[in-house]
Amino acid sequence: MTTIAPLRHRFVLLAAATAVLLSSLPAQATPGRPVAFYDGDVVLARAAAIAGADARLVQLVERHAAESTTLRRDVDALRAELAESAERPFAVQRELEARLAQQTVALVVAETEAAEEIERERRRVVERLEGNVAALVARIAREHELPVVVRTDRYTRLLDEDAVDLTDEVLAALDGAAPHAPDEELPPLRLHSRTRLQSCAAGTPGAPRDAC
Repeated sequence: MTTIAPLRHRFVLLAAATAVLLSSLPAQATPGRPVAFYDGDVVLARAAAIAGADARLVQLVERHAAESTTLRRDVDALRAELAESAERPFAVQRELEARLAQQTVALVVAETEAAEEIERERRRVVERLEGNVAALVARIAREHELPVVVRTDRYTRLLDEDAVDLTDEVLAALDGAAPHAPDEELPPLRLHSRTRLQSCAAGTPGAPRDAC
């Protein structure tokens, strides 16, 4: 079964702080206007919670887990049948072995595709959340006429004692923002490649053996 850690613990954060440079403001800090920063870990975790990103990923994992469970049950049944086939004709044993091999391949394909799809979805969610947060931070920076806002994280800290911490203000803005439109429904599982393997393994009537 494929599992995921909560999204807030799996954000891919930059090792160095990322500066948000506003095109409408000067690129260099203006005398008398301190540099500002916000804690990217904290803000992205809150953004993920508000968007229900963890729940969406869990839903995707559960869908793939259900499919894998069905395939794994079929594999276990074929293994049990093969173990009890010692007294059966050799041709029957060979047929069981072939079906078991093909069903095992179908299971591996399903689990591999599941892991890849979950990772793609996780990255998509992270990119969208980071874009939303960046736009929010840019708006706050314009309101305060801050030329530079730096995103810090667990590995990066801003040592300027005069720097302004915007973390609480960004969190408040996230909490007060209008709800986003609900995410589109999860796409149907991509069954085309493994359906063929399952049909061959199960010996579906009419399935061309040369296609397996």
